[in-house]
Amino acid sequence: MLPASAGPTPEFFSDRVISIVYSKGQSIFEQDDPADTIYFVISGAVIVHRTGSDGNREVMELAGEGALLGLVSGATYGCCASSLTRTAVTAIRQEAIAGSTQLQQRIGKELTRRLELMQEQARVRPRTSAASLVAQFILTLPPATKDRPLERVFITQTDMASYLGLAVETVCRIVKSLKQKNALLPGTRDRIVIADMQYLEHLAGTLTTRPPAAT
Repeated sequence: MLPASAGPTPEFFSDRVISIVYSKGQSIFEQDDPADTIYFVISGAVIVHRTGSDGNREVMELAGEGALLGLVSGATYGCCASSLTRTAVTAIRQEAIAGSTQLQQRIGKELTRRLELMQEQARVRPRTSAASLVAQFILTLPPATKDRPLERVFITQTDMASYLGLAVETVCRIVKSLKQKNALLPGTRDRIVIADMQYLEHLAGTLTTRPPAAT
């Protein structure tokens, strides 16, 4: 089924719209695969990345419930997508999109949202500290499970640095400091656990009250 925001799927799309469940770590699509399908994330979390010209992995997006994947202008995907957790998606063939005004409007809204996000990031990042960027990123990570919102999907510090455009050493230092300040729980290998939401929100600049007492 599609997310509620996408509306019901017409019956004549039944052979072009399918639901798929991916286990943790499975590939949804690969770089240079034919871009004949887009994906709605129903539940779970997906990491979108590509191989740069230097051969290194470049993280482009962390996508959670309600996200659209596989939106490209060319004939092939310019990136890869793989599941960070058990993830359910709705796969929609391009032919179905061409025949549905409703789907086209949904895609248009998603593209507008992404453009606005890019513009906002370009505006605020030059004036944002590395610690604030890391805190913001952790706060926007999708939950690992719906019933435990403070447990976020795990992402390596290397991938975090790639997405934020920071040095790995800088990210490692900040994450270590957050654990020392008891804002994050230490020693968690399969997920990132927030222990002090107020401190992270203050560091991220989303909390306007006085700073918490963590030191």
